[in-house]
Amino acid sequence: MISRVSSWRKGGPEGREALPPAGSVDHTATVGTQSQTFWGKVTSRPAPTRADIEYAAWKLGCNYAAAKRAIEEGLI
Repeated sequence: MISRVSSWRKGGPEGREALPPAGSVDHTATVGTQSQTFWGKVTSRPAPTRADIEYAAWKLGCNYAAAKRAIEEGLI
């Protein structure tokens, strides 16, 4: 019985109630959602092209390397 239950909480018979093992409870975030369908849609974006970086450098008045580094660090 100890191998199936790793933790206890107050309640139940004798003042202790067994907690279910990890992975046995479905979370509301994944119920009814196919696996991996909700990952990466909010923050993912395509990598900027060289033309995009050159345009950003021109608009900022800096060189290509500085604009590329700023984009990679999320500053612009």
